[in-house]
Amino acid sequence: MPMDDIARVRAMYEAFAQGDLAACIVHLDANLEIRQTERLPWGGEYRGLAGAQEFFGKLAANLDGGFDGRNARVFDAGNAIVAIGEVKATARKSGKPLHIPAVHIWHFRDGKAVSFQAFIETPAALAALAA
Repeated sequence: MPMDDIARVRAMYEAFAQGDLAACIVHLDANLEIRQTERLPWGGEYRGLAGAQEFFGKLAANLDGGFDGRNARVFDAGNAIVAIGEVKATARKSGKPLHIPAVHIWHFRDGKAVSFQAFIETPAALAALAA
């Protein structure tokens, strides 16, 4: 049976948790668009696979840990795959823990992610990031 989009999202979260970005990238479209609030050090708009690598690189430079995709609630919302969960991380600069709610919204076309939006409790994240 072919992999559905929920399974793709879960596979990416598992691969990311293991530090295997190559296994994530196989599920991303070459023209992927990533968006997260610019208020965060890794936030902004990113395009393409190089943009995805830049986004994940900035994320890893700021946080030890991240979205707990293994325990997220992932469902098909009709026109998107939505993951509701929690960021479980430590801010690298301040050493403060982040345990904050998060939502990811994924859009797929022909088995590849074409859009990814991440939403987290930004004020709490900024407080944890402050040294």
